[in-house]
Amino acid sequence: MQLLRVGFWMLPLQRWLTLLGAASLLVGLVFHPPANAPGSTLPPTFLGVGLMVMVPLLAGGVFLRMLSTSRALLLRPHARGRLLAGAVGILLLASSVWIFAYWAAFQQVPAKFRPPLEEYSLMLAMTLSLGTLCAVALFIASRSPMWTLLIILIWQAPGLLLHALGVEDATRLLGGPVSLAMSLLVWLVFGIWYLRARRIHASAWGHRQDSTPAMATTSVSQPATREQAMSRWLLANQSAPQLGLYCLLAALFVLGFQWIFAREVEAQTLHAIMFGTLAIVAVLTGAVGRTMAARSRALWLPAGRTRLQLYGWIERQSLLVALAIGVAVGLAATLVWWLGAPHPAMPLGYLLPALLAPGLCSVWLGLMQQHRRSLLDVLAMIAIAAGIFYGVVRPLFAGSAAARWDVLGAQLVLAALLREMARLRWRSADWRRAQRV
Repeated sequence: MQLLRVGFWMLPLQRWLTLLGAASLLVGLVFHPPANAPGSTLPPTFLGVGLMVMVPLLAGGVFLRMLSTSRALLLRPHARGRLLAGAVGILLLASSVWIFAYWAAFQQVPAKFRPPLEEYSLMLAMTLSLGTLCAVALFIASRSPMWTLLIILIWQAPGLLLHALGVEDATRLLGGPVSLAMSLLVWLVFGIWYLRARRIHASAWGHRQDSTPAMATTSVSQPATREQAMSRWLLANQSAPQLGLYCLLAALFVLGFQWIFAREVEAQTLHAIMFGTLAIVAVLTGAVGRTMAARSRALWLPAGRTRLQLYGWIERQSLLVALAIGVAVGLAATLVWWLGAPHPAMPLGYLLPALLAPGLCSVWLGLMQQHRRSLLDVLAMIAIAAGIFYGVVRPLFAGSAAARWDVLGAQLVLAALLREMARLRWRSADWRRAQRV
């Protein structure tokens, strides 16, 4: 029960997502679809379950490492075994609820419209595969990004091998028994290491931050200015061009795998997958803005600025990072556009701003996390996700050539509203508490 609380109810954002997801799921289950509209409850049920399982399914590895490095928690009997069992249990629970929502959406329709049992098994295997990859990869990513890249390569090795050998129906094999076997093998190997490891270290970002002053005194000949020191602190000793380069390499790596495995599907589906992935990469600016907002408390007094002056300086730093990530996304999108055959029906002049608009909204959404989170943050996240779906993914999937300038305009209005909300929150921040910290 404690681990379920960590997975679904620990943070205020998780609580709002769980409540909104449960409400949407109940709406989809209570209002049954008519016989001539099979599966019409799929949008509310899938939205509800997606909101509920988003955090525990995608961030399970981060929570597992956080709990595994707590010395007080590890003093309990069989602490690691219970943590590992809890992580697997949360994954199984999230996958089961996802399949249940899909099953319940088709119970009030004729039998001929109901999906076969094989489709449920494929969905379960793919959901377990995604959850396993997120849990194990994020657990290791917090220590070594290189090992994360190696795990992704090993994870995709069966698919590459089946495609290289020309195995027929490789997609069904990858979505079913091969995927399930890989998930079981990964959990087995990871569980043996997890239980036998003498010590599980904390995240590597904190280790690098602790060693930054000693490294700076030995490697930097000239002392850093106040502005340089503040920038290094906000970006964990990184720079905007470095973050943009990392995003470009990661985007090209993921797009390459998508092209290898999905080149046999329709061109519209492949375009929707690839450009949707680039839009998600652009949203990483929100994570950077959230980190900068969290680290800003240590700069209240050393910065020598008022609240709004400090906010303006941090906002400029975050926009530089957004510009670097936007350039990376734009280069990757242009490369996909020119190398893809056939080209997407939507013009490139619309796709580029449509991919960058969610990242612009995410910048100020991340800066809003400095103080007093509320339901507005969750609604803003849902609006950003809806903008990606209705502005990029859905038109490309349908093969539409009409640019959705209305969706793009709504995203720009949302960005302006989030910026004003961020300024209001920073202006009303608790100055006395910041002084004590």
